[in-house]
Amino acid sequence: MRTRKKRWLAAFIAGLILTVLVAAQHPAVQAQVEIWRCTSGMADHYSNISSLNNAPTYSQYMTSMRWQCQANVWHDFALAGESNEQRTRFAHEAIAAYTELITTLGQDTYLLPRAELLTLVGNQTAALADYNNLLATYPDNYWAQEQRGTLHAQMGDIEAARADFEALLTQAGRDPVNNHPAYIARIQEKLASLD
Repeated sequence: MRTRKKRWLAAFIAGLILTVLVAAQHPAVQAQVEIWRCTSGMADHYSNISSLNNAPTYSQYMTSMRWQCQANVWHDFALAGESNEQRTRFAHEAIAAYTELITTLGQDTYLLPRAELLTLVGNQTAALADYNNLLATYPDNYWAQEQRGTLHAQMGDIEAARADFEALLTQAGRDPVNNHPAYIARIQEKLASLD
């Protein structure tokens, strides 16, 4: 009788270890581990900002860091997903975290990555709204305007896409930092593809 219990216990423990090892290979488990690592690492950095004027409380700081870590990790996993289902599931996790950062914490700079993921999951209308809101606040955000132009083209609004790409070329001509020939060539190519 004792031998049977020992064998059962050994088999149970072996099964438990195997389950943990298999789960550790699952991308969702790996993402949670990365989120925990990221959040833990951010906790150590609070002392660097705590003495600044208007510094957030530790609780406020950690709330923001937790959402940022979740958004960034899920975003990376969405882009690297092995299947469309996995990419979509991870993208929705990231979108939820970005939404929390935007709505609760007022960090509108996260509209851009959220818009990119909304496009990935096929919610073009919401993505366009995010690009519009971001460009209303940051009108010189080249990447947001280029992505909005691309989205306009995907949605069949060729005139709006053309307007975005032409505005980018005009801005690039006035801005020596972004007046790189490869950048201008890419925008010109996108513009030419509309014809």
